[in-house]
Amino acid sequence: MSYQVIVQWELLHKNHDFATHIPNLFFKAIKILIHHVVSSSWIRIRKAKLLGCQFQVHEVINKPNLDVILCSNLGYMDFS
Repeated sequence: MSYQVIVQWELLHKNHDFATHIPNLFFKAIKILIHHVVSSSWIRIRKAKLLGCQFQVHEVINKPNLDVILCSNLGYMDFS
C-alpha cells in the first residue's frame, strides 16, 4: 500500500483520531513528496569509461555501481 492510500484512509475514516495527529500526517506528506521527486528523475550516463571499463546494463542497475557512477562525472540526474 502506498502512503497516499494510507493517508486518504486516515483522513476519511469516521474516527478522526488519525486526522488530528499532525506529525503523522506531516511525515507521510513529506514521504509522498519525496517519492514524487524520485520517481520523476531520470539517471543519465554519458558515453565514457570509468576506470577503463564500460558498464553493462545489469551492472548499472546495482545500487553500489549506481552510486559510483553518480559520484563521478559520468552520471547525473535529470528531472522531467
